[in-house]
Amino acid sequence: MTDQPGGTGRYALDPAGRWVWWFADPRRIGRGRWWREPFGGGVAEPVGPDGRPAGLALGGGRFALGSFSGGTTRVLTGGEPGADAGRGPVFDFAGDRQVEQLSADGTMLSVTDVGAGGPLRPDLRVLDPVSGEVLADWPLGGEGVARPLGFSPRPSDGRLLVLSEARDEHRLLLWDCRARTVLELRHGLLGELRAQWTPDGAGLVVCRSWQGRDELYELPLDGGPRRIPHEPGEIRAAAARPDGVDYLWSSSERSARVRSTRHGTLYGGDLPDGAPVRDVWADGPGGRVHALLSGPPVERGGPVPPTVFLLHGGPAAFDADAYDPYVSAWVDHGYQVVRTNYRGSTGYGRAWRDAAAGDIGHAEVADLMAVRARLAADGLIDDTRALVGGSSWGGCLALLALGVHPDRWRAGFAVAPVADFAAAYEEETERLRALDRALFGGTPDEVPDRYRRASPITWAPAVRAPVLLVAGARDPRCPPAQIEAYAREVERGGGPVELHHYDGGHEERRLADVVERISVQLEFALRHCPPGDEP
Repeated sequence: MTDQPGGTGRYALDPAGRWVWWFADPRRIGRGRWWREPFGGGVAEPVGPDGRPAGLALGGGRFALGSFSGGTTRVLTGGEPGADAGRGPVFDFAGDRQVEQLSADGTMLSVTDVGAGGPLRPDLRVLDPVSGEVLADWPLGGEGVARPLGFSPRPSDGRLLVLSEARDEHRLLLWDCRARTVLELRHGLLGELRAQWTPDGAGLVVCRSWQGRDELYELPLDGGPRRIPHEPGEIRAAAARPDGVDYLWSSSERSARVRSTRHGTLYGGDLPDGAPVRDVWADGPGGRVHALLSGPPVERGGPVPPTVFLLHGGPAAFDADAYDPYVSAWVDHGYQVVRTNYRGSTGYGRAWRDAAAGDIGHAEVADLMAVRARLAADGLIDDTRALVGGSSWGGCLALLALGVHPDRWRAGFAVAPVADFAAAYEEETERLRALDRALFGGTPDEVPDRYRRASPITWAPAVRAPVLLVAGARDPRCPPAQIEAYAREVERGGGPVELHHYDGGHEERRLADVVERISVQLEFALRHCPPGDEP
């Protein structure tokens, strides 16, 4: 159905399984339009206007999709083919909104508005998908984040499941949009939560992410959570079925497989084993820091391979005990890998996730250095042979670590990083600008010192270790111009830098492109910090 350069990242099946939808971005710039095609094959057709994707909702025989362009979000609604004919009305809203979900009968549509709080603090409301009338505004608007997770699967049931972060724990709330009431479901689970309705609407399936691993629970609407037994690891996705739960599971050692609570393993698990992990805890300036160490066992006093510290992107994300061929590639080439869930990471409570806000970038680097010191003290790494790298936000942190601690690294690399927050702000989408304003407390003009301190380019003249920069020519999130400016500042300060361009956007999904990116990083590391005595 699709053959796009860089792959296809947004797609869906309608609930009846008749149609496939996807977002086409042929120029790889984060802009395009939605398409649909019959599941059994047929003619594909474009649906909706050109713009940046702003969500797709399918349900109740209807569709709703969003497209953002020129400061306006256009929402198109209509009947799915075979349900009722043709396209429906079009609504234009000022600002950056996101289409979320349709109710089971297709009479209600949830949307979020980025607003002043940015995408981490969206506003929530429910619309009539035919008239565009606002049926209900989230009544607890001043009480924190509210993310809609889906309407009840029962027709004519106006309850919307909402995830709120008003406190350190996530709250699961049932918002009855017609009765204008909110009921909290007590669960007592710490960490990040994902949840979905069971098919009968009598309960939820909840996935908890906590300290680098996931757990599945059943949560009846009238009772407490019940743990679903499964091996430790990551749950990438889960689906509630009438006869149980299907879920996509993996661990650092074992590749992904689809399992069922009733039928065991359904398929998968045919890839080579991955690199196992060990948990590492270190005392950092903001509290205990969790990291995952991969590689062959190292005994105190024995030989120690070089170590690469890989930093995850986000920043609201985390590294998990999950199958990761990227980590395995480093281990296969003779390196240890350390992945640090620094302040700002999810899966450790809201307080930890928000703890970096006062000193963006530097708090995360301080946690990285605390983990490194702990490993060195335990004799688990050779502190004289350490590299640092990452992609996107992780690449930004890697560059910051190279500049703030220039004498501690053999080499470093950054793929599609933010190198200059102020320069990137000028080229970013409005949604990303809203995120920056939320993180820094204002625009670059309003709080220039905060942007300057967090930007790796400020520290570029101090860099002494060889650094590899990988930039996407079509990257709308981390534009190449500010990466190239960083490279010039490193050179001006006398530091060695290599700049590699690729013809793509922020994320590349085609296997050949992914392998090429990783090969560039490995070849760079093998030249500057080889596992053996000689390159």
